[in-house]
Amino acid sequence: MVGDEEAQGIEAEPQSNHGKPATLIVGQSGGPTAVINSSLVGVLREARAQGIKRVYGMRYGIRGLMQGDMVDLSNLPAEVFPALQATPSSALGACRHHLTDADIP
Repeated sequence: MVGDEEAQGIEAEPQSNHGKPATLIVGQSGGPTAVINSSLVGVLREARAQGIKRVYGMRYGIRGLMQGDMVDLSNLPAEVFPALQATPSSALGACRHHLTDADIP
């Protein structure tokens, strides 16, 4: 879990080489389907291919972002990707929270 201080630091990340972002935050929403973990693996693979150094996963979708509940996926070994793709449910958790004006500071 990323604390408030570290979560605030995510916003201040510098750009990596060639103007690409150095940090990516990924979250999932809706019901956990057979492909939700596969899409997460796709995001992780593409982030690495694009040279993005830090990847954070929002636990339980947008709620995780709002509450600072994120997990650092940056060093997740690529060797676990096939098992993650084949795992049912949602590794990060998901939510069906609809943002309201009250959610936005």
